[in-house]
Amino acid sequence: MPNRPTNADQAGRMMNLCPISDSPHPPLMTGTALEKLMRPTFACSIALTLALTAGSMAQTAAPAQPPTPPAAPEKPVPREQIQPALKVGDMAPALGIKEWIKGTPVKSFEKDKVYVVEFWATWCGPCIASIPKLTAMQAKMKDKGVTLIGVSTDQEHDKVRPFVDKMGAKMEYTVALDDGKTMQNYLVAVGQGGIPYAFVIDKAGKVAWHGHPADGMESIVEQVAEGTFDAAKFAAGRQRFRELVRVYGEAAQKADWDAAEKALVDIAEAAPDQAGMAQIAKYTIIATGRKDVAKAVEFAQTLAAGPFKDKPMELTELADKLIGTPDMPESSRGVAVDVAKKAVDLTKGKDLRSQMLLSEAYKRAGRLDDAIVAAKAAAELAPDEMQKNYYTKRVGELEELKKAAGDEKPAEKPADAKP
Repeated sequence: MPNRPTNADQAGRMMNLCPISDSPHPPLMTGTALEKLMRPTFACSIALTLALTAGSMAQTAAPAQPPTPPAAPEKPVPREQIQPALKVGDMAPALGIKEWIKGTPVKSFEKDKVYVVEFWATWCGPCIASIPKLTAMQAKMKDKGVTLIGVSTDQEHDKVRPFVDKMGAKMEYTVALDDGKTMQNYLVAVGQGGIPYAFVIDKAGKVAWHGHPADGMESIVEQVAEGTFDAAKFAAGRQRFRELVRVYGEAAQKADWDAAEKALVDIAEAAPDQAGMAQIAKYTIIATGRKDVAKAVEFAQTLAAGPFKDKPMELTELADKLIGTPDMPESSRGVAVDVAKKAVDLTKGKDLRSQMLLSEAYKRAGRLDDAIVAAKAAAELAPDEMQKNYYTKRVGELEELKKAAGDEKPAEKPADAKP
């Protein structure tokens, strides 16, 4: 069976959300917006506890007659038919904040200002990966009257305060601790149980949009700030997008690569913010569907030199796919290095995932010294001890590989690194 992109793949390893509960495992820094949306829904359900009162409390005087048999359970309502308590166009609920950790407290949503309420947690890998992008967005949008509020679902001061202090300028926006009400009024109200997840509040104090921060949120915030965002048009476009993603998924399942590539062209037209992810999916089709690795590598080089040249996120995802391509000839392994290095350079070496991918690309190209240097840089970027230990272990594994190869000379700065 050909190694091809399937819905099962996306539902498993391409998850880009964390359930709202603490996790002891190192975060997975994988996934793309397109692949994420290929699943029927990218939200994990929240387990709601219903407090049963009348009829469920113990009675002090039991009736003499036999108890009435319980009624047959009602047929569950399909998820798509459940009406959320909070909808686009509704007035945004008030925030319930236990403590303001950083930035100016937001007591209420002021008229003629735009707010982004983003839910995150200190243990959530995708949330942490979003932080530098949110900081850049806040800096870009500040003069347009946009305030970004990161609401932590961790409700413990001793977890959040040290994390935010350590992030410093990397997390340069308002940060708050939820008292439970904000999550209830926003996440639970829309049936969302995965983070990171964000809500955009327009100048009239209404919910203009909600979704994953990587799903074109920056463009939406900019349009909302400029007064050009059309929620109805956007919703119609997203519905069309989801339908095309379904078409793509069905074609890929059947290994109908012509139909799959046609669907990707249509996806890029319907959702321009996903055009880059569609191109990366096309690379996967060429490399692992059609099994034309040489053509796929050539396509990747065209993307890196053209539409992706100034886009670190797309370059990072492309590097990930290049590294994971089966049967990659040794002569082409340097392409993954070049692509990953462009992503690292564009992020000024401050992005953990691109640094780690660069290390892996160097390793597969046989450049163990350079792989060690990049892995050490990634370990330095780790935001907490658990992740630092994880990436430090990776450095040790690379050093063992180098030792086994008979080279014990200390790793130095990569030969192709900028001075």
